[in-house]
Amino acid sequence: MKMPTCPRSDTVRSATKVLANAGGTRRGPLSAAVRRIGFRALAVLAACLIVASVPGCMNKKAERPRARRVNVATRDVPSALRGVIGSQATIIGQQPVRISGLGFVIGLNGTGGGTLNDQVSFHMEREMGLRGVGNGAFDGTPFEGMSARQLLQSKDTAVVIVYALVPPGAPDGSRFDVFVTALNATSLEGGRLYTTDLRLGEAVAFGGQQRNKIGEARGNVYINPFAEPGEVDSVVSRTVGRILSGGVVTKSDRIRVLLDNPSHSRARQIVSAINSRFPQRSGDRNAIAIGRDERTIEVEVPREYTDRSNEFVQLLAHVQINQAAPQIYARQYVNALRAEPYLADDLGWALNALGEPALPFIRELYNDSELIPRLVALRTGARLGDDRSAGPLKELAESGPDSVRTDAIGLLGRIDGGPTVDQTLKGLLAENSLPVRIAAYEALVKRAERSRYLSLVEYERFRDAPVGMRASAAELRRVSEVNLPAGSIQSVSRVPMYGKFLLDRVPFGEPLVYVTQQGAPRIVLFGEDLSIEQPSFASAWSDRLMVLAESETDRPRVYYEAVPGKAVRIDAVTYRQTYKGEIEGSVTDLIDFLSREWSPDQQMVGLGLTYSEVVGAVHELYKAGSLNASFATERDRLIADLLASADGEEIEVRPETPGDRRELVVFNEKNLTPRVKPEEAREGGLLERIDREPLQK
Repeated sequence: MKMPTCPRSDTVRSATKVLANAGGTRRGPLSAAVRRIGFRALAVLAACLIVASVPGCMNKKAERPRARRVNVATRDVPSALRGVIGSQATIIGQQPVRISGLGFVIGLNGTGGGTLNDQVSFHMEREMGLRGVGNGAFDGTPFEGMSARQLLQSKDTAVVIVYALVPPGAPDGSRFDVFVTALNATSLEGGRLYTTDLRLGEAVAFGGQQRNKIGEARGNVYINPFAEPGEVDSVVSRTVGRILSGGVVTKSDRIRVLLDNPSHSRARQIVSAINSRFPQRSGDRNAIAIGRDERTIEVEVPREYTDRSNEFVQLLAHVQINQAAPQIYARQYVNALRAEPYLADDLGWALNALGEPALPFIRELYNDSELIPRLVALRTGARLGDDRSAGPLKELAESGPDSVRTDAIGLLGRIDGGPTVDQTLKGLLAENSLPVRIAAYEALVKRAERSRYLSLVEYERFRDAPVGMRASAAELRRVSEVNLPAGSIQSVSRVPMYGKFLLDRVPFGEPLVYVTQQGAPRIVLFGEDLSIEQPSFASAWSDRLMVLAESETDRPRVYYEAVPGKAVRIDAVTYRQTYKGEIEGSVTDLIDFLSREWSPDQQMVGLGLTYSEVVGAVHELYKAGSLNASFATERDRLIADLLASADGEEIEVRPETPGDRRELVVFNEKNLTPRVKPEEAREGGLLERIDREPLQK
């Protein structure tokens, strides 16, 4: 192809000719002029003439390129926080993920087996078949030999919808609470959820769009134990409940960081900053941050933040991209904290994200006269494990404003600080303020678990066993969380109750029963003198459970009817003799008896109640005045979080107690219901069967 040519103008030709003549001879008509101005100047003049003529002879299709306008995204960020990741990128996955599924509950007391939608029935039969139902999955149980359809029609089973929220970026194996609501049962009391798949979004039956599976759920259903079943005017529904720590993540999802202004160099810089602050450690599968392209960075929650993924997301958003001089940024943040206290929360996370280089600067604020900078500094120091924060935190925990005491106590549970911290916390267990007592207990438990874990690690390191036979760090951590021997410096002991819940003993302060409603299920007994009052009488669940102590020397007896109209159990509760020679019922032994499964082979006596049933029974003892203790519950946050994530979709809400909207639910009144004397109960005929039955030894 012949390329287009540009015809030379006369000016170009003349200039070219001048140059040729000037360079070819000194005798031409311009030789004198050339000698006067010089050849170089003439050459420059000719070149200018050529350049001036070029635009007019260029091909019209080859126009001069124009500069491209680039829109640079900017955020309105306080000057002190410019340069952190959150000021230049959007973090995807920092909110909890809502998941759900259709599940199957067994072990009901004749309250299930209602009519189901055909699509739901087909879906459940298919799912149960895939899990081995009808092929030996229930051998050795009352459901042995039943088909999936027969199980669905049984009065002792029910289908439920299961909801849960997975913490942001939660890694595989993370535990979470789940919420269940029955589709074909009048009560879920005594039920146990069979393994259920949980997927993104709302639960759908077979034939609907099946989203990605995120986790599984199973375990004993915990229903509200603070109301009588069958009460028409009760605000509580027994067709809903939850399974504490019953969910487990099976497919983790990475957090994504999306740059506002895509740039390969900036993406590499952010990846380097994240991996510098959170280096890969034992248990982490890969580097924490991996760049995918000029805009996207994938981040995996480090294993050490498995139970604190919300905290990790905050740190991630406040990591400083420029890692060259962290001390400069630490000084900048501290100065801004003094000048702009309304930025306290963000500045605290930014200091925390700097890590140990920030410690010398935040220590300046540990005893600051202003409360907000002081609190932010102490909180950051405790999160970074700075033992120097222990002294100021103890001062706040003991004599600070009520609004910050519990926060300071919780932070003491995160640091080492030596045995003086344990002594301070044990002193707070005897406070009159219930929130302070509970916060002190929670802090001591964390310290006791950590101490127990370190001692187990040390033992495992030096015990005589092959390396392959030694317990892993994860196994040792599980042991340290479920069993705390008595006699430790923290003075908090723990015993697992037959795989159902944990029973903690805290021998300080006034007698108190405290129960948790999220995370690991726990019943906590405070005080050394907690006991069953004698004489006393308590009745629960429409007289299906009764506890009677007719005199001060009589052993408390338990009457229990598992299913109305069926077998009746009558047993004696263990008692002990006080130093005064009096007979005293042991609340610890009573709880053990209520939860223990009966074993004909080992001749173990127990009622085999679930966690919620045990809590309900103890609460009824409290209401009847049969316990010399107060009663308090932890507020449940699961329902509120689920509602917030549902974007207005209605979910049946089960309040823990009427009007419960506080952090702690406290039952202050000793006589919420009239106390019934043993002789009055006998006149009503409630105890006649007890008198006729021999006492089981």
